[in-house]
Amino acid sequence: MTSLLSQLGRAAGVLTFDVSKYENSSVSFEAFEQQFSTSVARRLAMHLVASKPLFLSKKDATSAFVESEKAIFLEQMGDSDKKKPKEVQDRILQGKLNKRLSDVCLLDQV
Repeated sequence: MTSLLSQLGRAAGVLTFDVSKYENSSVSFEAFEQQFSTSVARRLAMHLVASKPLFLSKKDATSAFVESEKAIFLEQMGDSDKKKPKEVQDRILQGKLNKRLSDVCLLDQV
């Protein structure tokens, strides 16, 4: 039996920040850099690696991705949804697409 640890993959990310605008502030640059790098930057880097965003924002999503997702959602629609008026179906489809895009676009994640 193989161990679970040997089956796990590793993910890495590189995150850079430009903090040069804070160099001349009244806040100690070294203190700011130390606190920032150990808290916010670490959490943000871990989020990026864990969430695996496909796009930076919704406007960056490719038309091929959007059309592919629409096709999947249309296929998943139940019989009761398919009996609804076309404009209701379109709103359901758009809602599902917006939800999917908010999951895969970094700036839209909450």
